[in-house]
Amino acid sequence: MLPKIQNHISDPNVLTNFLNDPSADNFNYYRDDDYDQEELSIRDRYKNYNSPEGNSPTSEMSDTMNADRYPTSASTLPNVEDINLDNNLSESESYFQYKIDFKPNKMEVGKNFVTDKVLYIDPDTQKEVYWYQFRVPVTSFSKRVNDIQDFRSIRFIRMFLTWVE
Repeated sequence: MLPKIQNHISDPNVLTNFLNDPSADNFNYYRDDDYDQEELSIRDRYKNYNSPEGNSPTSEMSDTMNADRYPTSASTLPNVEDINLDNNLSESESYFQYKIDFKPNKMEVGKNFVTDKVLYIDPDTQKEVYWYQFRVPVTSFSKRVNDIQDFRSIRFIRMFLTWVE
């Protein structure tokens, strides 16, 4: 899988970051003193903020793990696999699956669940970036997995991406 992805990454800095941390979960609190010393922009401070894998220490952990002047917890609970907090690891999953194609030629308003497309120009680099709004009707699922019957007790959503050439 890595060789396939490497062929599509042209920026050497991005490639190095990817190879060093493929899951991109090396968390750093957005108000960290390191970021102040580097004088990072707001965008750069937040771009890895919502990654998983224990990246939200509790207030108690925050106080003992760093010498910052402020709490670094994003929630009162660590981010863990037990998302419904029932103290059990649920191994059976039932869900509705939705597919969205992110190929550039499929990202048009009115197609592929895209309802809006907004141009943003990064003030630092002048690079043009598009933001897309998607609205996926819950009844338009692609696949029903396991024994889910209806939409009455859905508590969480999960997003995953697959690489298809």
